[in-house]
Amino acid sequence: MSVRKLFFVLLALALTAVGCTDANPGDTTTTTATPSTNTDAVGGGSDPAVEPLIAAEFRQFVNDVGWAMIRRSPEDMTDLGLDRLTSERIDGLTDLSAASHRDTVSMAREALARLNTLDTSALDHDDAVTEIVLRWYLQDIVDMAPYRLHDSPVNFITGAHANFPEFMADIHPVDSLDSAEAYIARIDAAGDQMSQVAANLEAAARQGLTPTQRGIDIAGWQVNNVINGGLPHPLVSDFEARLEQVDSISESARRQLVSAAAVA
Repeated sequence: MSVRKLFFVLLALALTAVGCTDANPGDTTTTTATPSTNTDAVGGGSDPAVEPLIAAEFRQFVNDVGWAMIRRSPEDMTDLGLDRLTSERIDGLTDLSAASHRDTVSMAREALARLNTLDTSALDHDDAVTEIVLRWYLQDIVDMAPYRLHDSPVNFITGAHANFPEFMADIHPVDSLDSAEAYIARIDAAGDQMSQVAANLEAAARQGLTPTQRGIDIAGWQVNNVINGGLPHPLVSDFEARLEQVDSISESARRQLVSAAAVA
């Protein structure tokens, strides 16, 4: 499991624990939990009347930052089931461009600056652990910003070229019309993501950062299997087979969806 996904798993658990799982970023409603009376709580000893307000502000901050960050990784949202917590359809792929990376780093810096203004000394133990994990995650994004291309965009183990077909075949749900349409949208978006990978490879090469020749050869073979998987493409065949198990979609609608997937 990647460090990023590990954080998102911890974040999902934290959001559930603090009761701030409304995925609508425009809704600032916060569920305030009863402050802990644990004498071992980190930073305990402050005015009990103030603690609920501090906890509520912190938990809303975690909620806001968490959703803002994970929305930048839509595949992880689907993988963790967090897309089911929002009313909008999540059907994109992660933007791997340099511009998107700069935006992510900027968001992390802003979130760290905001976190530093919060009084976290009175948080109970659970919230204090959340604060430590969140701070580490944001700081890691900032610290690693200059080394974006050092993590090779393509190798024979990981990379969008390998992750995409695995995600579509093994993780992406096809259990409703909405999820089926999201599946098609992601097939359609794969070309743009591969173009971003190619741009990152070229940028890395200009800095003298190139994978081993064996890694390039294997990755090229993997990419070729995705692009030239035969007709019908394995992802389309798998999609068609999975659609047959969805009783809520009519036969005519299934045919239309399969045709759309083939075109995408």
